[in-house]
Amino acid sequence: MDFDKLLSVLLHSKHMDESLKRHKISDAISERDNHGHTSVEHLVWKNNLQAIKDFFYLVIRHAPTSLPRLLQTTSKEGWNIGHVIARYQDQETLEYFFDIVNKYAHGVLPNLLRAKSKSHWNIAHIIARAQDLQTLEYFFGMVIEQAPETLISLLRARVNDGRHLGHIIAQYQSPDALAYYLNLVKIYAPGSMSRLLTSPLKDGLTMGHYIAHYQNHEALGDYFKFVDSNIPNDISGVLKNITKEGWHIGHLIAGKQNQEQALAVYLDFVVNKSPQDFEELVTMRTVKGWQLGHFIATFQSQQCMADFIQRVITLAPRALPDIINAKSHGMDMIDIIEKQHPSSLRPLIYQLLTCNVPLGEALNERLTKYKSLMVEHISRLPVEEQVVALKNAFDKATPLGRYFDLPTDFWHRTFGENAGLIFRLHALQKKVDTLYASTHVAPAASDSSPSLLVPSIQAWSQFSLFHKPAPLYYPQTDEQTNQFGNG
Repeated sequence: MDFDKLLSVLLHSKHMDESLKRHKISDAISERDNHGHTSVEHLVWKNNLQAIKDFFYLVIRHAPTSLPRLLQTTSKEGWNIGHVIARYQDQETLEYFFDIVNKYAHGVLPNLLRAKSKSHWNIAHIIARAQDLQTLEYFFGMVIEQAPETLISLLRARVNDGRHLGHIIAQYQSPDALAYYLNLVKIYAPGSMSRLLTSPLKDGLTMGHYIAHYQNHEALGDYFKFVDSNIPNDISGVLKNITKEGWHIGHLIAGKQNQEQALAVYLDFVVNKSPQDFEELVTMRTVKGWQLGHFIATFQSQQCMADFIQRVITLAPRALPDIINAKSHGMDMIDIIEKQHPSSLRPLIYQLLTCNVPLGEALNERLTKYKSLMVEHISRLPVEEQVVALKNAFDKATPLGRYFDLPTDFWHRTFGENAGLIFRLHALQKKVDTLYASTHVAPAASDSSPSLLVPSIQAWSQFSLFHKPAPLYYPQTDEQTNQFGNG
């Protein structure tokens, strides 16, 4: 029966006896079209609020006893009228619908709230998927006031793929809606908090994975703070939970473009709240062999890479060579950067050479092929940083000096007066150190005693020479270098 016929039954029901009225209206409500949809479902799907109001006016006036059945009748897919309104109408219509339920269908509300479609979606799931924060706040406010006994079951209920309300909000709603949900769980379902926030779905995804994938860095930070404040014993589990593909939260963040802030939030949380897990997390491989470093090298900026490497140097120095050398599909981090972000290769190699962490024979040998690239990198450094780099390059006791092991005249030809001054400063510093060591006595700090201390690099950098350095050249070949003479 179509909707026009249903209206006709309602309009003429006042002339029918009660038995016939119930029979006719019952048939009209229950009858479905070829696709399994009821006529009432079509009404709330295709019409505006005024049409819906007119319809309920007729039902309440002419057939009020049939209202409970009308509200709970479902389509072939298990959707009732409330599900359809939540999916296709706005907050005003939803408010009107629940007002009708509470005024004219006493005792029906809890059943409507718990009712599930064949895919196990209840009305709360649908509102979280289709509506906004304001509607979500209205709905749960109404539930708390009118049917509080259903609240915990609504927060715990899962759809057929295992997702609960938190997963759906994390996927489709704003960070503010996510914060609202977390507060609901904290207040009304504290005993379920750990399970809701950390338990994995069939594919291994947790609510943390959903937030890492769908939300921004602010929502991610709020989630981490919530976990730290309310379920601190679950921090390690939250960080180390992996999907069936072997992805933890960090992989998901680093595997998305332009996630510098989110990646920093994640790494800060690991470093501050679970430093004992840092090495395991940065070396953990996905099923396809990707480590966190591979994702960062592929998708993130040079600054993200530098920050990541510095954290590894600080917290897991022993793992640094393995992280750099680890291969996925035949490519390690250096290969990936050289192929996809070649401009980031110079700072990465320089960072490795100056980190004072043993890199191992294999990696040291690998880095020797980039000597000319490192000369170019030093030539592009700001003056004060260049001064420090040249000082270390002259000193065979430093990693940079051992790496280059180049004759002094090479640096003079390449860097001109800068190199000459640094070389003289370095030689003078050695003489001072020798003299100091032979006396075993610190020089007196008085104006009448001659000081044996050589000015610091920062003091030398105040000279105009360092603010206006000689031209810096990148020698492509020895012949080209010779053309520049002494700079």
